[in-house]
Amino acid sequence: VGTQTRPLFAMDFNADATTMYAIDYDTWDFGTVDLNSAAFTVLGTSTPLGGQSWTGLTIDPLTNQAYASSCDIVTTAIYSVNLANGATTLIGTTSDAPCLIDISISPNGDMYGHDIVNNAIYLVNRSTGAVTLVGPTGYDSSYAQGMDFDNDTGTLYIFLFDVGSFGTIYGTVDLNTGAVTPLAFVQNLEYEGAVQNTSFCATQDAPWLSLNPTAGTTAAGASTPVVATFDST
Repeated sequence: VGTQTRPLFAMDFNADATTMYAIDYDTWDFGTVDLNSAAFTVLGTSTPLGGQSWTGLTIDPLTNQAYASSCDIVTTAIYSVNLANGATTLIGTTSDAPCLIDISISPNGDMYGHDIVNNAIYLVNRSTGAVTLVGPTGYDSSYAQGMDFDNDTGTLYIFLFDVGSFGTIYGTVDLNTGAVTPLAFVQNLEYEGAVQNTSFCATQDAPWLSLNPTAGTTAAGASTPVVATFDST
């Protein structure tokens, strides 16, 4: 696609998979990545807790709400992120997973994180930042890396830098045990990545169907009207 000199350690696609957002590890610039050229457009600044560095970014495929993670190898912090300007709001911190190197939200709304201190996968509470252990990945991991869900299948794919082999394992994560199954390996390189999957959207599955609105939130006990329009041809 193109080259990018910025260290973009956190990235994900928005809910309709048309825009890739990312955070610059060095400058804290928040912006978008052009999918044709890899050019980075700054939208604002995302500021982590003092002494911490950005590690992950994930966007809910249903609500389009963005979340980010940062760590200092002692504590991980979870934030909500404003996609318009990158402004962050701290949700909570945890020392049970001292460095979640990336986070990702499943198509059913569960947030998972990969901790490179304990070398394990965790469930992350989106309201508090608290974590629950899923299980070990089976690898000694370090450095920058990423993961993201395939929203059609619910499969979690991971880029895991294995210290033992000193390279990136691309594989899948067992959401019941945390174990990683390798699919490919690249020596010496670190990877961050995101899955662009527009077919999760109803209007992509059925081009003759359009919905309005296509995303949003509804309070418990309330309702939101949705207009479904069918093309009979």
